[in-house]
Amino acid sequence: MEKDYNTSAISTDPANHQKMTIIRQDKINYIANCIPAQEVEGNTESADLLIVGWGGYLRTSTFCHGNYAGTRKESGVGSL
Repeated sequence: MEKDYNTSAISTDPANHQKMTIIRQDKINYIANCIPAQEVEGNTESADLLIVGWGGYLRTSTFCHGNYAGTRKESGVGSL
């Protein structure tokens, strides 16, 4: 059950569901194409942990990466 594409009324029509599913997938594909390739700092070949930050959290993520590196385990850090 979701909204009808044309009227926004509640719909249980399978064809409408398929159309809405395709539209959602297209939106996800567009967003995925807008995200640039990421640079990862640290050991990218054999890391035990990858710390990923979002937005303004790169400094915090880098700090955590430094603290984890003190445990003698390999890690990397990236920011979206």
